[in-house]
Amino acid sequence: THCSVNTLLSWKSIGPVFQRSTPQLTHCSVHHRYELSSFKNIAMKRMTDPPKQILLNPSKKSSTPYLPDNCSCDNETVSTIPVIISKRINKKYNVRYRHDSIRPNNLIKIPIKHLPGSQHTFVPSLMLSNVMSLVPKIDELREVILNSDVEIACITKTWLRDHIDDNVVNVSGFRLVRLDRINSQHGGVCMYVRNNIQYNIVQDLLDSNFEIVWVHIHPTRLPRGIPCIIIGTLYHPPSANNREILDHLLKCLSTIESRFPNSGVILLGDFNNLNVSRIKRNFRLKQIVNFPTRGRNTLDLILTNLKDYYASPIKLSPLGLSDHVTVKVLPLSRTTTSKSKTSIKTRDIRPTERLAMRTYLEAVDIQTLIDNKISCEEKTTMLEKIVSTGMNSLLPMKRKTIIANEPPWLNENLKKLIPT
Repeated sequence: THCSVNTLLSWKSIGPVFQRSTPQLTHCSVHHRYELSSFKNIAMKRMTDPPKQILLNPSKKSSTPYLPDNCSCDNETVSTIPVIISKRINKKYNVRYRHDSIRPNNLIKIPIKHLPGSQHTFVPSLMLSNVMSLVPKIDELREVILNSDVEIACITKTWLRDHIDDNVVNVSGFRLVRLDRINSQHGGVCMYVRNNIQYNIVQDLLDSNFEIVWVHIHPTRLPRGIPCIIIGTLYHPPSANNREILDHLLKCLSTIESRFPNSGVILLGDFNNLNVSRIKRNFRLKQIVNFPTRGRNTLDLILTNLKDYYASPIKLSPLGLSDHVTVKVLPLSRTTTSKSKTSIKTRDIRPTERLAMRTYLEAVDIQTLIDNKISCEEKTTMLEKIVSTGMNSLLPMKRKTIIANEPPWLNENLKKLIPT
């Protein structure tokens, strides 16, 4: 049962081909001779058919050759190649670029979401209304908001209480920001912000003594140089202290000016008898409502530093039995100035073309051609003809359109003042 192998099987990996030596067997049983003699056939088959994976030990799914426990090997060491068998899908993938070698089956399709909103305006459209109790007028308010292309609706005198849930006064496609009066009835303000506009409530500007809420918004489009817009909705009761609310507004606007520099500011609401001239003067705000909102008085105001981006306010009917008209402000459409186009003729003077022209002039015997002419005019004409022939052939004239990339304020008078 004992066998000695002088050289069992040695191979050297050269790609898929292996060098082999014939085994010499002595004193081996039939079983051992069968196992060891099969090495030659396996090695020969691997040499003739290299693409296939041939296992020397199929029972263990490995390329380690099968050796009996009592079989000794002398002089030579058997080299083994560990192989891991894994189930593979016989499928070819089209790889366009090296960095795109990804299994498409593992990728998930993510739908592209297009945000609604006008791409021709810079600032959001606004609506301001004193509703005098929001709950009984919510159906009418929904119709007005959804049919008026309004992006932000500011409501005063909502008369909402804690027991009234947001679902009662929600508007589809809008998010609700509300500030209810706590100590007494009536009062309160709220805002409806369209879903496509990112917003945050400026929490540290909230004060329980005043009915005003500030919202920091960032629409999809903004005027150049304006990073964000701060909108405040205010209700100032007639019986409230004017000095206290003015001091609070000045403090809030100063905080906004320092925290959000160069931001757009919109302060709107029912101011009643509050004098806002100091606010307009200190922060360069403009009051844009130019018609009475309750009887003959203009109580509902819109103060902003974005007056140039809004059209004149529009008067809408009051909601329900309210005695305040609704104010709607739409942004001005974005105007694009047409750039002037100029058509010119030019020559291709790239280095390669200029080199070709130089080669042409060096190849032509200009001196001989000029000497054949007698008069000075004939010599000049000949020289011009030689040069023009080369330019028209090698550097032909081509028509080119130039679009002026100049700001609209740069006119001819300013161009003359610029030193050249």
